Amino acid sequence: MALWKTEVKDRVVVATYTNPPMNYFCADGSRELVSLIEAWKSPDVRAVVLTGGMKGRFITHYSVEELVAYASDREALRVTGIGLTAGYHQMLLDLRNLPKPVLVAMNGDTMGGGFELSLSCDIRIAARGDHRFGLPEVKLGILPGGSGTQRLTRLVGLARAVEFILRGRVVRPEEALALGLVHELADDALVRAREIAVEMAALPPLGVAMAKRALYDGFDTHLQAGLRIEDSAFLETMMSDDAVAATVSDGQVMPAEPAALMTPVIGSMVPTRVSDPKGFPSHGPVGPTAVNAVPTCVKVRTQVKGANISGAIATSHGPSTSTWARATRGPSTPDANRPRPAATTAMRHVVIGSPLVTVVPVVYCRRAIDVKKKL
Repeated sequence: MALWKTEVKDRVVVATYTNPPMNYFCADGSRELVSLIEAWKSPDVRAVVLTGGMKGRFITHYSVEELVAYASDREALRVTGIGLTAGYHQMLLDLRNLPKPVLVAMNGDTMGGGFELSLSCDIRIAARGDHRFGLPEVKLGILPGGSGTQRLTRLVGLARAVEFILRGRVVRPEEALALGLVHELADDALVRAREIAVEMAALPPLGVAMAKRALYDGFDTHLQAGLRIEDSAFLETMMSDDAVAATVSDGQVMPAEPAALMTPVIGSMVPTRVSDPKGFPSHGPVGPTAVNAVPTCVKVRTQVKGANISGAIATSHGPSTSTWARATRGPSTPDANRPRPAATTAMRHVVIGSPLVTVVPVVYCRRAIDVKKKL
C-alpha cells in the first residue's frame, strides 16, 4: 500500500504521508518520495505541499525499528558504509532543488527524520497546539544523520545549531517560530500552506526557479561566487518570455520610474564592452541633458541563430530623436542609419546576451519601439 497519496489542484500538488500508528518515515516511504520528486519536475506542477495524514503527526521520526535493524548488523553496515545515508541525502537535495516552491504543513509532531525532511523544504508552516519539533537523536546515541547537522546550521547559524543538536532539543511551535525553525504558525497548517502555494504557483515560474537557485547555491559559497550565480540566474530571466510578459502585455508599454531610470547601474553587469566611438557611452554618470525625456519600457524581441532573445528595453534622448536597438555578436551600437541622439544617452542597465550575443544597452526615449530583426 502506498504511503504517500497525492492530489493536484490549481497546479499545486499536496502529498500526504500516512504510516500508522506513529507515522514514522521508512525505507518504503523514501523510495516512493524519490519517484514523486521525479514526477514533480513536470512544468505542469508549480508548487508542492507535504503534510502528514494522521492527526497531530507530520512525520514523528525515522522508523526506530529500521534503525535498530541497521545497527544490529555491523558487518552489513561496514559493507554499506556511507551509502546508508548518501542516498537519503541525495533525495533531500533533489527535493530542495526542484525548480518550484516546496512547502511543508507540519500538522503535528515533527522530529528526527521528519524534521530533516522539513528542513529540506522552502517554507515551513507549523500547526499551533501541543506538538513537538526537533532533533533528539543524540539522546538515542546517534546524531541527525539525514542532513540535520548541516541544514540546521545553515538555517539558524552555528551557535544555535550546536546548542540545539548537542542537547537533543525538541520545542513547541511557539519556540520553533522564535528560533526561526518555521516561518509561520497556523491553526490549520495545511490550509495555510496550500493558500501560500496557490499564490506562488501563479507567479512567473522561471523567475521563481531562478530566484530559488540563486538563493540556495549562492548561500553555499562566498560572496563573489554568489554574485556570479546571481548574474547567471538574472540573465536567464531577462532573456525569457516570462520577463517580457510581466512588464509588457500585448504591446502595451508600462511606465517606469524616472528617478530609477536616471540611475546608472552599469559596469560589472556587462560581459562585453558596449560602446560607440561617436559618443554612445558604455558606462559613467548620467548627464543633465536627458532630464526632459519621457522614460518608457519597450519590448525587444530578436532572433539569432534560431534562439529567441527577449527583454525589456527603455531609451531616452533629446526632444525629437530615437534610437534603434539591434542584436549583434560582440559589442553593440545604435544603427548608423538612424538619427543620432542630440544629447548624451543616459543608460539604466543592459539586457545581457550570451557570450555569442549581446543585446544593446538599455537606454530610454520618448516613444516605444518594437525591434524585430533576424540576423
